[in-house]
Amino acid sequence: MWQLGEGWCDCFPRTHLLRLPLCCCPLVSVLSIVATDVVQEAQRRHKAAPTAAAALGRALMGTLLLGALKDEAETVQVTFLGRGPLGQMTTIASGLGFVKGFVGDPLCNPPLKPNGKLDVGAAVGPGILTVVRNHRNWKQPYTGTVPIYSGEVAEDIAHYLADSEQINTAMGLGVTFGKDSVVKSAHGYLVQVFFMLLSKRISTDIRIQLVCHL
Repeated sequence: MWQLGEGWCDCFPRTHLLRLPLCCCPLVSVLSIVATDVVQEAQRRHKAAPTAAAALGRALMGTLLLGALKDEAETVQVTFLGRGPLGQMTTIASGLGFVKGFVGDPLCNPPLKPNGKLDVGAAVGPGILTVVRNHRNWKQPYTGTVPIYSGEVAEDIAHYLADSEQINTAMGLGVTFGKDSVVKSAHGYLVQVFFMLLSKRISTDIRIQLVCHL
């Protein structure tokens, strides 16, 4: 399953995954990730334009974060089947931290948003997000499908987790570029709350610790 095929970027990530302890609330899980090397390698192999590289980078990091929460023998596949010019985008990660992925059109680079930011949502477009979890000991994989919420990737994965797996989630994924349009940094975080309500004090503690660590 992990052999390199045409159109795939198969990376051994030199990522930094950090689980942040929140002693104020054991029912809150926080993960942060720095994956600059992985996203730079993905852009290099695909010769991807900035918007396509940003979309793929976000998806690679989001899938790594999902895989980090599960058993090492479990794999997670995330597929954005959008109707935007980017085409299909698929990423797969293992619990061991391996990740690979591809986009339909790596040269996709729509006009910037009015605020000057890359328009990843327009590149992905409306459509369907599918997440497949598989484990060698399972009789069959678990598949969840939801509509693409915004196409910005992080929001879409967070809405999938809330709608399909009933886990309150906040996710942030970012890819920045230098003046040469090459990936400069790639990082993100995942916060999951395992009950419905949080007090203002706990919510404030979470925001403070995220700022301190990220």
